[in-house]
Amino acid sequence: MTNEQYNNLINQLDKLAMLDDMAIQIKQQKEFKKMLMEQLEQQQKYIEQRLDKRDSQLIESMRNSMDQRQAMIEAAVTKVPQKKWWEFWK
Repeated sequence: MTNEQYNNLINQLDKLAMLDDMAIQIKQQKEFKKMLMEQLEQQQKYIEQRLDKRDSQLIESMRNSMDQRQAMIEAAVTKVPQKKWWEFWK
């Protein structure tokens, strides 16, 4: 083998080693990307669950408030004495 052929083989081996390193880095990046996507999905699910819970609590609170107001109105209406139709001037 000549010196030039030997240098070509060494260069090719270096390129192959570099390609192997790049393949390993690409694989690691894919795994990292997959992990990030899973975390994002979990966060999105958590956010949606919290928003749904908050919305349901808000709706329940509004219903309770409306029920209390309705009860107060009904109580006020029953306390007002009913006048007879001929006592309209009083």
